Amino acid sequence: MKGKWNLKKFALSSLALVLILSTLLFTVPQEASAFTTSDADAAMTAFNNKFYNTSSHWFYFNTDRNSDQNFWVEAHLWNLVMDAYQRTNNSSYLTQMTDMYNALVSRHGHNWTSNSWNDDIMWWTLAATRAYQITGTVVYRDDAKTNLDWILNNQMDNTLGGGVWEHNDSHYDKNSCINFPTIIAAVNMSTIMNDNTYLTKAQEIYTWAKSHLTDGNGKVYDAVRTDGTTDYGSSHYNQGTFIGAAVALYKKTGTVSYLNDAIAAATWTKNNLVESNGVLYYEGGYTDLQGGKLIFLEYLNRLIVDGGRTEFKQWFIDNAQAAWDHRNNENLVWGNWNEQTTGGFNSWAAAPVVAALNLLGSGTASGTNNAITIINPGFESGNINGWGEWHPSGQTAMYGVDSNDVHSGSYKLYFWNAAPYQQSIHQIRTGLVNGSYTLKAWVKATAYGDTPTFCRME
Repeated sequence: MKGKWNLKKFALSSLALVLILSTLLFTVPQEASAFTTSDADAAMTAFNNKFYNTSSHWFYFNTDRNSDQNFWVEAHLWNLVMDAYQRTNNSSYLTQMTDMYNALVSRHGHNWTSNSWNDDIMWWTLAATRAYQITGTVVYRDDAKTNLDWILNNQMDNTLGGGVWEHNDSHYDKNSCINFPTIIAAVNMSTIMNDNTYLTKAQEIYTWAKSHLTDGNGKVYDAVRTDGTTDYGSSHYNQGTFIGAAVALYKKTGTVSYLNDAIAAATWTKNNLVESNGVLYYEGGYTDLQGGKLIFLEYLNRLIVDGGRTEFKQWFIDNAQAAWDHRNNENLVWGNWNEQTTGGFNSWAAAPVVAALNLLGSGTASGTNNAITIINPGFESGNINGWGEWHPSGQTAMYGVDSNDVHSGSYKLYFWNAAPYQQSIHQIRTGLVNGSYTLKAWVKATAYGDTPTFCRME
């Protein structure tokens, strides 16, 4: 098992099935690093204390705390809270996730297509697919699907050979910042909805974008335009989303060429978008790019974890160390990781080091991750919140929870139907390093008047 787990399928031909699961627990061996959970806790706490408005449930734009962060950046900061929740399993971060999304809906509703920037729409869409995979909260899935479907149906066409438009009010450029995030969101949605139509769209966009928005050897361009020009500029932001798209497709399909593309992009970044000491340089001239290292490191981590490319891990650690060494007395770090943090700065520029420490900080001083548990493992909520469901067309079963005869946790889950059926629940956890994992579960199958054909865990 590499980088995730998926409790997959219990398929039966029976009149009744009782399925009881105990807590599923993973103990994950990991290389020791200089970082501990206390570093990650300190960074996340400091970031929230400085920038999070607990009244509006929105992050401030900068250290002056007199204006709100931009719509699209807030999606990345929502992702940051997800990182903290997955690292700690601390319910306070789950509450913060909920509060932030409610604030989004209060300000912008569930449909974000009135925003003329398609990449802004896509950042929230992509984040919502991840939030659904973490929590099982249906509104995240539904909103992500609504906005992704609108992009795919209205902003993807064959002009310039394919791809997705950057703006929806004027079609003149197709940019990396919309195309590669769309691929990742579509791959996620193909898994969430068990619908390969989304995967096909993702692959179509990827084929076009690789040929039009990269040099084919790891460098990612910014945009192509209808006037025939190409913006060949590169950034941490776009290098990261290309890596993320390639790794997502590799993880979904197993096609090695996608993995090779991600490796090439990470290698190109390591050789070109760094200072002489190997630290990612500060993209400070343009505010939108100041937090680009967050995007890059999030997806470099996916390459390390899902792609098994551990040769990039020490570089990741070295960058996080350089940043953390330049923190101020509030445990905040600005965007220039080679200089001491002073003065005021943007919350977007301060976010990347927090992401880095969240991703690395799951290692304890002894070098072993804390236990990673699934959401609602013993059905403590009295339902299956956090779990996805699967069944073939026409073969769905009824299900419920019961507090009687519980092996572990609060409830047992049971399926039943008067006709043969296949039914399963599943949950995916990401962010695990490659290694050996221990899966613990308890399953009981009983059939009244019949014997189950099989009962399987994968």
